[in-house]
Amino acid sequence: MTPREREIADMAADGMTIEEIGARTRLLPRTVGTVLYRVLPRLGVTTRGALRPALDRLDAVNTPAPPGR
Repeated sequence: MTPREREIADMAADGMTIEEIGARTRLLPRTVGTVLYRVLPRLGVTTRGALRPALDRLDAVNTPAPPGR
């Protein structure tokens, strides 16, 4: 996932509407919708409600282990 896709996914997971995300990122709402349409299946979810847990799981997988372990 690109940094921009992650930014949009985070905003959607926080409850922002497509229009609000578009205004904040200066993207057209259609572009924001397209990004979410591509990102949701990659995360294995079908609803916005499942987006935050999926992003948290992604972060847990991508977080390096502390030194000494």
